[in-house]
Amino acid sequence: MPFVATRRPETGISVREVAREDAPLLRALLDDYLSEFARSEGVQPDLDKDGRPDYPWFERYWDEAGRLPLGFWSGRTLVGFCLVRDDGEAWQIAEFYVAPRHRRRGIGSIGVESAQARCRMLGSRHQLRADVRRWNHEAYRFWVKHGFQPRQEDEERTVLMSPL
Repeated sequence: MPFVATRRPETGISVREVAREDAPLLRALLDDYLSEFARSEGVQPDLDKDGRPDYPWFERYWDEAGRLPLGFWSGRTLVGFCLVRDDGEAWQIAEFYVAPRHRRRGIGSIGVESAQARCRMLGSRHQLRADVRRWNHEAYRFWVKHGFQPRQEDEERTVLMSPL
């Protein structure tokens, strides 16, 4: 049975693993995320052979163990996601996104708490990792607010960890 977690039923938000048949919905939202992220860095996203923002790991979220595609749903609409992978030492949040028109409603908080709960259930790792670009102060504050602590920095990013 796929993982489903709803933190605040009154909001209509649920978090569940994205089924393969819903992969096109996730891919469309991932394209938006990759384009938005590239613009925030002042560049154009690299494109794949189909003209979409390049993300060669997408299909692996259904084909490989140790990967988890979580979707944030408002009713029947996919409004965000958290792509998690086992990096060999911790569960790593590879990508995390809430569509702009759905931000500031607590959806990201519900998503983080659900990702933490799911990773705890899966076991094998005892920490959840989020990497944040050094210029992305808003994301840094978001992760710290949710119990993540800085563990390592370089000139491009800060690695934050949360115990599970």
